[in-house]
Amino acid sequence: MTGLHPLLVHFPLALLLVAFALELGGQILKKHELSRAAWWNQVIGTGFLFAAVLSGLSARQEAEFSPAAGEILDLHQQAAFAATALFSALLLWRIASRSSIPLTKKWVYLLLFAAGSGILLVVAWYGGELVYRYRAGIQPILP
Repeated sequence: MTGLHPLLVHFPLALLLVAFALELGGQILKKHELSRAAWWNQVIGTGFLFAAVLSGLSARQEAEFSPAAGEILDLHQQAAFAATALFSALLLWRIASRSSIPLTKKWVYLLLFAAGSGILLVVAWYGGELVYRYRAGIQPILP
């Protein structure tokens, strides 16, 4: 399952960042179509976020890490859990509002979505550090 994690991680990152941009644009421009597109990106992106976290937990069990990489991995995992919790809560909030942003608290919702997007970028940063600095999950090329 180690090889599945690098494949999955790009989907929630792209879908949820695009969802935030679409939702913000929809609110500013008052375009319901953008908000509807944001909804579908949010639903699919949150689903992929769960898949990425599960595959990451599996990959962690299968790989060996140096102590320095282990510290970065812990930060990566903690940020991923925080992002998953926040995006899950936002999705449930939106489902309870019948797939539209709760109008009375739309700026609170967007601020939380921005915070989640920021956390997601932190997750991606630490994941990149693990791969490119610490070579986590990279198999040596044999001659």
